[in-house]
Amino acid sequence: MQRQSAMNRAVKIGIVLTITLVTAAVFPDIPRRAVAHAPTPFLASPYYGPPGDGVSQRWIAGSHNGIDFLLRYAPVLAAADGTIDESRWNDAACHNDNWPNCGPTAGGLGLYVRINHGPADHPYYTYYGHLSIARSTGTVRKGQWIGTSGDTGYSTGPHLHFEVRHGGTTPAHAVNPDNESGVSLWTDGEWTGSNPAVSVPTRRFATLNAYGAATIVDDTPDNTGGFTKGRGWSGTQVTCPPNTCTAWTRVLTGNAGDMYYTGVWGNTADYWARWQPNLPQTGLYEVQVYFPCHGTHEQRTWYARYRIHSLNGALDVRVDQVGVGTRGCNEWLSLGHYAFTAGTGGHVHVFDDTGEPNTSGRRVLVDAVRFQPVTVGPFEAEEHNQGPGLRERIPRIINYVPYDWQQRTSLGGYLGSGYMEALPNSGTSINTGYTTASPELRYRVVFPAAGTYHVWLRGYGGNGNDDSIHAGLNGAGPASADRICGCNWATPGWQWGKGTLDGPPATLYVGSPGLHTFNLWMFEDGFRVDRALLTLDANYVP
Repeated sequence: MQRQSAMNRAVKIGIVLTITLVTAAVFPDIPRRAVAHAPTPFLASPYYGPPGDGVSQRWIAGSHNGIDFLLRYAPVLAAADGTIDESRWNDAACHNDNWPNCGPTAGGLGLYVRINHGPADHPYYTYYGHLSIARSTGTVRKGQWIGTSGDTGYSTGPHLHFEVRHGGTTPAHAVNPDNESGVSLWTDGEWTGSNPAVSVPTRRFATLNAYGAATIVDDTPDNTGGFTKGRGWSGTQVTCPPNTCTAWTRVLTGNAGDMYYTGVWGNTADYWARWQPNLPQTGLYEVQVYFPCHGTHEQRTWYARYRIHSLNGALDVRVDQVGVGTRGCNEWLSLGHYAFTAGTGGHVHVFDDTGEPNTSGRRVLVDAVRFQPVTVGPFEAEEHNQGPGLRERIPRIINYVPYDWQQRTSLGGYLGSGYMEALPNSGTSINTGYTTASPELRYRVVFPAAGTYHVWLRGYGGNGNDDSIHAGLNGAGPASADRICGCNWATPGWQWGKGTLDGPPATLYVGSPGLHTFNLWMFEDGFRVDRALLTLDANYVP
């Protein structure tokens, strides 16, 4: 892994493979040529600046086996369906480039994840290096969270190192993600010129947005507020008595003025801490851990194990608590997004089985955990672009008349750069068979968790003949989301709505996390749609 200059570290990179969720993505309006695409298993969209701006490293045969993306502690998503078959430190002697024996060697990837995408006889592997947080082994879907970028290993700035290896797992199997034997592995965003060249993502993806108050569970000395600590995970679990616990040390620093730490314990889970929130509603939450400024690099652990218990089961992630100091401490770090039920059914554990010997003097730090509710979107109806060669707006012929969704700006009060209107407005409606007979809009959306999402649309009908629309997922139009008709869409003006002509609110069941296509079809022509929002919270109102 090649080290990066200070200029490199000042450049922000955004890609589909690594989406910064919660905050809205911004893409510059730079024209680029259309590129033909071969069917491939990978999805990524690098963004680099113009030539000469000191951007990060691309593939160099025999020298640099992957592509660097300058991402600062941003979510990293799987490039394709597969199985995580490695999630660990690349080299125990190369945690950070400031340490001895850490150089530009095979061990320079730091904390990394490897995904096996198959096929069995000659598989593709993708590597994600320099992570600060890494998901443990398991099956993943394209677009599913697998970690958070960072600055581990041989790296002088937070970024992601992305590799593709074909047919084996040695560096000799690394192939150019842009051009393996004349075929690009990118589905969009290829390089278009010299090195480095302008490469702009042509897709817009719905981001996650925070809403409402977060629920914080802080460490407490008396086992109140949802926080407990104890020992004996592998045998009989013992919760520490209030105000005392052997091997748990309280320090008067951190969030709300205190925190705890315990020594590491090899590969055996012994001491543990638990955060169990009382959440106000069922929904999608970002889990954030507060890391205090306590101890030195020699005292904090490289490999703390957190287990998140949510509606979708239990997930283990590993966190580098040492590297937190390279980006500043006394701040929150995301462990990903998860679905939780209302009440106290979900929780987060941390354990002392870091793999480091108990004679090392290293510690697992424990402080507050925050649960922030989020929604998928809102996203703009006019931002339906999916990339060159992919159909995102599909016109259809109805009774020999061409119908289409068109971007308009004539009606005031819209958000973003405009809205989409089903035209012509001649009194036509498509009630059945609409997935193939009605004009369509498609949006690529990353869902962090499976579940039933409520569909909110910001629309403008104007009268009772142009105030409804159909929604769906991955090209299917379930009855739960057809004939969506907002409460006030028959009245002029922009209104959020999720009602249906059948009565129940519009919902879509998402069976797996990751990347999906959200569909909108015309029901009544003349309807205008401005924004869409998807939420697991049945009580949420935009």
